[in-house]
Amino acid sequence: MKYRRDIDGLRALAVLPIVLYHAKFSTFSGGFVGVDIFFVISGFLITSIIVRQIEKQEFSLVGFYERRARRILPALIVVLLATMGAAAWLLMPDEYIDLGLSALAAVLFVPNIFYWASTGYFAIEAEATPLLHTWSLGLEEQFYLLYPILLVLLYKKFGKRHVMAILFSLAAVSFVLNVYLVSFKAAFTFYMLPTRAWQLLLGSLMAFEWVPPPETKLGRNLASGTGLLLIIGTIFLLDEAAVFPGVNALAPSLGAALIIYAGMRDEGGWVSRVLASPLPVAVGLISYSLYLWHWPVVVYVNMLEPPWFSGYLVLAMSLGLSVVSYFLVEQPFRKKRLAPSAAQMFVAAGVGGALVALFAVGIHLSNGLAFRLSDEVKNAAREENYLHDDRPCHFIKTATILNKEYCVFGAEDVTPQYAIIGDSHGDALRPALEKAAAVEGVSMIQLTNPGCEPLRGVFKPKARKCLEFIDAAIDAVLENPTIETVFLASYWKVPYHGHSYRHKNYVILDSESVRSTIKDNPMVFMRGLARTVDDLLAAGKRVVILGDPPDLGFNPRAAYARRLHLGLTLPPRFEVAADPGIGEILRQFAASHPSDGVRYVDLVDAVCPGGVCNPIRDNELLYRDGDHLSRHGAELLYGLILDVL
Repeated sequence: MKYRRDIDGLRALAVLPIVLYHAKFSTFSGGFVGVDIFFVISGFLITSIIVRQIEKQEFSLVGFYERRARRILPALIVVLLATMGAAAWLLMPDEYIDLGLSALAAVLFVPNIFYWASTGYFAIEAEATPLLHTWSLGLEEQFYLLYPILLVLLYKKFGKRHVMAILFSLAAVSFVLNVYLVSFKAAFTFYMLPTRAWQLLLGSLMAFEWVPPPETKLGRNLASGTGLLLIIGTIFLLDEAAVFPGVNALAPSLGAALIIYAGMRDEGGWVSRVLASPLPVAVGLISYSLYLWHWPVVVYVNMLEPPWFSGYLVLAMSLGLSVVSYFLVEQPFRKKRLAPSAAQMFVAAGVGGALVALFAVGIHLSNGLAFRLSDEVKNAAREENYLHDDRPCHFIKTATILNKEYCVFGAEDVTPQYAIIGDSHGDALRPALEKAAAVEGVSMIQLTNPGCEPLRGVFKPKARKCLEFIDAAIDAVLENPTIETVFLASYWKVPYHGHSYRHKNYVILDSESVRSTIKDNPMVFMRGLARTVDDLLAAGKRVVILGDPPDLGFNPRAAYARRLHLGLTLPPRFEVAADPGIGEILRQFAASHPSDGVRYVDLVDAVCPGGVCNPIRDNELLYRDGDHLSRHGAELLYGLILDVL
């Protein structure tokens, strides 16, 4: 196909917002949509090449995969090896093992599957995952593993017109699946091919000119201008809290398709001319290398927590590495100055992949190259050193509660008068409860389970485990006449707002829900909390709602250990991010009930005096991860618990 400079310019429009978004330039809050633009561009270019070769009877699968290998693998392998090499200086053992596994997944073209499988209640932290961005490459290569074969077979059997109809149907099914699943399978929808294929197929349909390109200057300007507005609008108006992909992914995808569509005649619209100018084209040419290098740079620079100009540093380093990578790695292979034959290219790719695999296996077998680190550093990074000693109590089953076989802690040989119901944040507060109970000579029962908020009648789409667990926990308390006071604890902001630094599109429902959207979370949350509290009050129980400490949003264990390893100062103090209001909402809820019936205990001031947090106190970490208190951090709160016992 004829080279289109505006397509390279469009690549620049895709990659720069991604880099600026990840470098924390807040104006580009929706910069992540650049990946969606890349998908459409890829579908258009690859399909254009395949169709042209089919029509000339020149298509070869070996030739196709050779071109993909030359385009994708050399720079990818260099980035994987460089990222794993630099990690020996910065990463802690657990982080290094995760990196090795993700590098192996990347070279096998399954990183999207790896990251989807790794998401869940304890999701991999993006800020410590230098190869997270490779998910999109894996998805594309999975698509192109089968797509050319399918296209050739369909083209020969049905002809061009019917192929367009089939591709349109497949795209429609994929889009509907994406919209349907995003509300309750957010990670799958984001990472996996069935819910992303429509974007690649949209580009493919552009290659078939399924809608004739505009012949007039006005039509081209209208199409390209609309496309640009759709892209820019999403870049500046969307943010991390947006439900994505879902319907929100349609605007940037259509925007890219419209710009491609407007430029399909010799003279494109004004947008095509701007994109075809030298600077956008230059950035577009290095866009693949820029995409590959930028995220490891972001992660490693952030780990060192440099001063305010870190975003500019990320941008400068990423651009510099990209230019070097483009001229010294990409071009020699693409121009066949290196590995000129197909056989040589495949051998080179195999050797490079084997090196990555050997490096990854070595990291795993050596426990993250743990010999690099002193015992002090390894102990600082080890999570179990920050947990209380009775963790199995947090993972009891619903059946166990029904059999009245739950855990009791506090004073020995004392009938329990208190109970704690909640999720892992409730379990994290157990050291405070246990210490206070021992001082007062009382005991408590623990009814907590990961991800189970104490909201009666509330459940997650297609998931009823926590609904059953919380019902059983509340019923166990209601049926136990010795229990006088019930503590409720949870990561409250997640079910209320539907997101946090490690949660996205966290939808909750109840029997009154008429739609599945995080917009309704606050109403569902309040109904569920009211059911819980009303049932407990009706049984004569007293309720204490324990608030949440502020989120750190990063792994403090690794940050602390990294500083010990590098000889840097301890983690600095930092201002508490403005809370979106869940603490005040819980306070008002408690205030709407008699004070002898419902109390709210705010933990923020105790953890962060004066609104400023320091992750370390008395030479001990207060947090074990980005939002759970450590054993030491929780024990500092026991005075607040004593006040309400």
